[in-house]
Amino acid sequence: MMSGREVTGAFAGIAGGHIEWINSRCVVRAVTGTVRSRVRTWSSVYRCAKAIVIPMDREVVHVIPQEFTVDQQDGVRDPVGMMGVRLEAEVHIITGAVSSAQNIIRCINRAGFKADDIVLEPLAAAAAVLSKDEQELGVLLVDIGGGTTDILVYLDGAPYQTGVLALGGDQVTSDISIMLKTPSGGCRASEARGGELSSGRSG
Repeated sequence: MMSGREVTGAFAGIAGGHIEWINSRCVVRAVTGTVRSRVRTWSSVYRCAKAIVIPMDREVVHVIPQEFTVDQQDGVRDPVGMMGVRLEAEVHIITGAVSSAQNIIRCINRAGFKADDIVLEPLAAAAAVLSKDEQELGVLLVDIGGGTTDILVYLDGAPYQTGVLALGGDQVTSDISIMLKTPSGGCRASEARGGELSSGRSG
């Protein structure tokens, strides 16, 4: 409210051991002509990917196109403007527990806001810290949080592997506290002081 603008909606992050992924291939168009609409193409990809068989207690969180194939010409990033008979898509599908997503939405609603969307936390972290060049060249993102560690592998500009480990910095702090017989607060302070590595240091 200090900015003078009222916040009505929110994007929420989702993570946890229930997150799973699969790379899949689907046919999104099989008629002669020119691919004219990017929005329609992406919508077709999403509908096709959501047709995969998953357990009732899971739902599709994200569908991310990796590349397209137009009449056996693979490696196409954006098929808009191309002519062909058969359009296929390689996609990265991320699924999560329905109950987890619903609980997040309910928390947001109870706080008086509207849940605009749920975003996988590794993807949000990648958008914040990775450059386009890093995503194109290939990069492994490891984001260590308190209770979980998020992992995301980018290759050729698209995610190919996603993971959330139920192990984070809190467990490391607990182990240090037990081994050194030191209160966890002191361990966190030591981690903050000694856990930094500037770009000017090596080793």
